[in-house]
Amino acid sequence: MYIATKTKAATTTASSNNSRLLVYRIDGEVQLPRVPLETSNEIDFMIPQTDAPIEVIVAGDLAYNRNCAVCHGMDGISLRRDTYPDLRHSSRMLIAASWDSVVLGGELQDNAMVSFADQLVDGEAEAIRAYIISRAESNFAEQ
Repeated sequence: MYIATKTKAATTTASSNNSRLLVYRIDGEVQLPRVPLETSNEIDFMIPQTDAPIEVIVAGDLAYNRNCAVCHGMDGISLRRDTYPDLRHSSRMLIAASWDSVVLGGELQDNAMVSFADQLVDGEAEAIRAYIISRAESNFAEQ
């Protein structure tokens, strides 16, 4: 079992100023923050172990890269953590019901994370969760 911790990274290799709307005011004195903003769900937690068979994890890989990767990054690796959380660092993976409340229930729709209940077939949300857990485990094993 591994412990996930907060990480900071530039939003891209080209610029650390992605995903910001810059509005200027004459005589304005506000300064931009120098580092990308962090998502609020990044906390220290124990990465859960999954007993999902490899077939489920492979199905989760396919479903993730078909539905989630456009925002959260290919292979579970977010390149823009200030805008799209890196799900390998999400404590939502700890409890299936918490994961489902976001992925299927739309709990974070006000933060632009809409429900995927109409796009995912039975068991795909849990398969994606198993895939993300496996990616988190392998990521922290490599460190």
